[in-house]
Formats: sequence, C-alpha cells, structure tokens
Amino acid sequence: MRRALELLPDCVLRRPLAASTTTCILRRFRTQSGVAAEAEQEELEKDKAALRKYSILAGVGLLCAGTLWYGSRQANRRYFGSEGSARVNVETRGRPALGGPFVLVKTDGEPVTQAEFLGSWTFFYFGFTHCPEICPVELNRMSKVVDAVRARRPKDRILPLFVSCDPRRDSLEAIAEYLSDFHPDFIGLVGTPKQVNDACKSYRIYYSL
Repeated sequence: MRRALELLPDCVLRRPLAASTTTCILRRFRTQSGVAAEAEQEELEKDKAALRKYSILAGVGLLCAGTLWYGSRQANRRYFGSEGSARVNVETRGRPALGGPFVLVKTDGEPVTQAEFLGSWTFFYFGFTHCPEICPVELNRMSKVVDAVRARRPKDRILPLFVSCDPRRDSLEAIAEYLSDFHPDFIGLVGTPKQVNDACKSYRIYYSL
C-alpha cells in the first residue's frame, strides 16, 4: 500500500485519495490536450508557410516562362514577319573563284579533263583511301545526297567524283576497290602529284598527308 502511494502523483497525496485522483487525472488530460493543440497549431502554421513559399515560387516561374515566350514571339515576328517567311536580304557580287581546268586519270586508265563534266551536276570529294574515319562517313553522306538530288531531278546528269590527294599510295586499283563500298556511280580520279596539286588548288583544297 505504501509503495502504491509513493507511485501516485503529488496532486493525489495532497488530498484524500478518492477526490484527488479524479482531479489529478483531469488536470493531466487538460494538459495533454493543450500540448496536442499547440503542436497541431504549429504544424498548421508550417503548412501555411510552405504553401506561401511554393505559391511564390510558382508565380515567379510562370512570370519567367511568360517573359521568355513573349520575347521569343517578338523576335520571331521581327525576323520572320507575320507571314512566317524569313526576311533576309542576300546580295551577291560576282562569282566565287572556285574550280578550273584539270587533267586527271579515271580508275579505268582513261585520262579526263573538266570538260567531260560540263553541263552536269558534279559532286567532288577530295580524300584518300587510307582515311579510316572521316572519308567513309562523308562518302556515305555524299551518296545519300546524290540519290536525293536524282529523285528530284531524274532527267539531269549527276556525277559523284572522288579525287585522291595521295597519288603516291593510291593506285587506280586501290581507288576502285575503295569506292566499291559506296555509291556505284562514284568515279575515281587520280594523277601525278603535280596534277593532283593543281586540281586541289583550283578547288581551294588544302590537305596534309
């Protein structure tokens, strides 16, 4: 009995047991309910603060997006106009100094000059057969361009040419075998070092081996 009385709270010991027990329990309930209410109020205030914070951030984001959209729209209007077509003034003066006479040899051993390709759409590619990366990629692209142009202009003469810049290592047979992996209409050309250098200078081609 004494041990049980020692475990009771102070409020129970100040009054008779029957009356004080009820009073102490009610006081404890009131205290606990007050703490819970304060905690709930704090959580509510935190939620309100977070809501205000994210609302401000969302408003700033919408304002930035609207500003970017308006600026982009105005820029498009200034450049393209109301009809959607680009307003670009192009002025040309003369003709570019590109191309000129050359004398080379085809892979079948026949000599050829620039006169043979007059009146045709001629695509030149200057490279060499020992090019392991760039040349194959560009030759494949060139093959696709040739097919695309032919699809649009089926009546025109379209010729893809491969001019070797390495005549010391690229023989006629090596060039023919190299081009067999690409478009079947490729025409391989090579010549003496002087002939190749002259052709490269005419077409503003600069290379190093």
